[in-house]
Amino acid sequence: MSLFEMMDVTDPRVLSCMDNYHVRLIAPAQMADEEIMKFQSSLREVLFYQICKR
Repeated sequence: MSLFEMMDVTDPRVLSCMDNYHVRLIAPAQMADEEIMKFQSSLREVLFYQICKR
C-alpha cells in the first residue's frame, strides 16, 4: 500500500508536496482470519484482539 493509497487526498496541489512512499502495513481489519493464522508469533493474538475490540 502506498502513502497516497492510505490517504483520502485527491487534490493535486497537496499530492505534489508529498512523496508517494511504498509502506508495508498489516491491516488486520482487511485480513481474513486464515491470513492472520499464518503469523507464527504472538503478533497473531494482537491482530485478533484488534479485530475483536471493535
